Formats: sequence, structure tokens, C-alpha cells
Amino acid sequence: MQSTGDFVTSTMTTTGDETAQTGSGRERVDFRFDPACPFCWITSRWIVETEKVRNIDAHFHVMSMAVLNETTEVSDDYREKLRSSWGPVRVAVAASEFKKEQILSPLYTAMGSRIHNQGNHDISTVIAEALDELGLPPELAEAAESTEYDNAPRKPPRGNREGRQGRGNPNNSRQRHRVLRTSPHPDSTRRRRRSDLG
Repeated sequence: MQSTGDFVTSTMTTTGDETAQTGSGRERVDFRFDPACPFCWITSRWIVETEKVRNIDAHFHVMSMAVLNETTEVSDDYREKLRSSWGPVRVAVAASEFKKEQILSPLYTAMGSRIHNQGNHDISTVIAEALDELGLPPELAEAAESTEYDNAPRKPPRGNREGRQGRGNPNNSRQRHRVLRTSPHPDSTRRRRRSDLG
């Protein structure tokens, strides 16, 4: 993750040692997303398309912009948007616990296409429709209002040495990762700040 002056956005990492290779010999790419973040969404579409033509294997993981910005000074309006972004994050965590990590990519696509492509900011409807599209239990929508799943986005990614030692952020282990930034240029951050969570 990276601070760009006003708030924290996200990063994507590829692991640079032999543990990065999957069973198929493809290089593993770990992509962390918050369903409400447009920068994550734009970059995720790129990585999904890249996976079709390059020797990579994308693994999606849930993060939370609200968690990343807990100690960042932001406006009251933006802070409220961060609070409202918890719903899709919690549902994604609940879905991954119900049906493992593999469900995150299609669930993110289902929610993200509604939020970012269709401009639907009725989060309850977005969640319900996304779960229905994937044949997931509608009861998972109840996770949106539960704090039971709030610890998951706070946990450092597995295999991150700095994270295990409790230092730094989940994507800054330079010994193991090449980091591909998904953050906007700092000069554009201020201009887009009010719309970055929709």
C-alpha cells in the first residue's frame, strides 16, 4: 500500500523467489482489493486480462480502505465513505470463508461491475445481486452489518516476513516481492479525492 498525500491507496505484488511458482509453473500475483475503491477496480481489470495472455496466476485477497486510512487525516465526508465501504468487504470475507479464496475474483467482478461500471451505489442491492449471480447463499449478505469479519483485512498476507514480525504494511516486504503500484499520481489524488469511493 502507498500513501499519496491525502489518503492511502493499494498495491499489487508479485513474489520474486521460487515460492512464486504455482503448480502450473505460472508466476503468482497477489492482488489485494477493496470492492469500493475505483483504483483497485481499474487495475484489477487489467490484471484479469493480463492473466489471459501472460504466464501469471492471479490470487485475489480482501483488504479494507477503512483500515488503511484509520490513522490518515481525511475529511469527514471521506471518513463516512470509508465507513460505508465496510459492507462489501465483510461480505467478501464471509464468502471466502464459505467457499475459499477462489470465490473472490468472480465475487469482486460481480460487485465491482455494479458499483463502478453501472454506477449502482445501493450497496445492499449490489451485494444481494452479486451473491445471487454466483449462486451463493443470500444469508451471506448479513455479514455486511456484522463486525465479526473486521479482523480479516487487518491480518498481514501469508508469507510476508515484515507482516509476521508486526512491522510495516502488508505489501512492503522488498526481499520477497516486486511491487506494482496501483496508486494514482500524487497530483491527481487531490483532484479525485472526493470521488475515489464512488
